[in-house]
Amino acid sequence: MDDGSAIEAARDRLLEGVARERLRVRSSDRYAGISKKIAAGLDAGRAALESTPIGTRAADYFTAIDAALAAARERLEQDDDDEDGWSLGGLAWVRNRVDEERTAFGFTS
Repeated sequence: MDDGSAIEAARDRLLEGVARERLRVRSSDRYAGISKKIAAGLDAGRAALESTPIGTRAADYFTAIDAALAAARERLEQDDDDEDGWSLGGLAWVRNRVDEERTAFGFTS
């Protein structure tokens, strides 16, 4: 498998994981009052993943993902309705999964 195919497979795993986590959070009574905020962070992470071109080099892809996630974090930090940072928690969940994929490629964050 070339880097492009491996990156695409990693992105697919990430997107599937985000979708599962979003469903879990939104359908859980445990997160009833905060699920929309957590989901907003997960959605921001998903958008960052979807908007980042795959390319042919894994190192470049993860660098681009880092930049996209940082930009998403800056946007979420502007939300005055989320004083407790629940949306940032959702985004951090995505970031952690990206770090796991990065490690699988042999890189560190």
